[in-house]
Amino acid sequence: MAKRTAQQTAPTQTDNEAGLDQTLSDAGSSASDFMKKYRFHSLALLVALVATTALYVGVISINEAGLTRHNADLWNFIMSPAAQEYHNVTIEQLDALAAEARDSESDRFVLKSIGEYLFSLVEASSVDGATEKPNAISADVARTKALAIADEALNRFGDDNDMVTWASGVKAKLENTGDAPWLPKSPDFTLPSPTGS
Repeated sequence: MAKRTAQQTAPTQTDNEAGLDQTLSDAGSSASDFMKKYRFHSLALLVALVATTALYVGVISINEAGLTRHNADLWNFIMSPAAQEYHNVTIEQLDALAAEARDSESDRFVLKSIGEYLFSLVEASSVDGATEKPNAISADVARTKALAIADEALNRFGDDNDMVTWASGVKAKLENTGDAPWLPKSPDFTLPSPTGS
């Protein structure tokens, strides 16, 4: 038996390249055959993927636009320095903003912001010597609307501890105005006696 040399047993580099070329050619050929056979299915899958991606991006864009609009409206109506100074917002505008934000991601934030604003109007009107701004919502209307918003928050978001805590606190402060520590103390006053003594 003759010994084989290393050169005889090892494949040459050109043999390896030819084998690789044949493997790649076979893979390309089978992929081409697959695409010819399932061309319609592959195209339908690609169209469905593109349509789903476009729909997802569209929904996200619309949602982001809504959040931005709600934040801008809150800023313009109640949070900006000009809004804080002039109080030109009406109850109807606040109701429209709350209705527009309903069932969106900003729903809770909008409700709390409007409720806090109305509560601040009630609170500001109870300070000694405070006068209502000419364009501001009256304290009575603000109190009634803030209570309604707190009730709505309790009814709609009963499973959200943050909203329940906030709404319960607002209701407690507004319903118990006589015992509320945040109101100024009433002065001690006694009627003079009719006899003059």
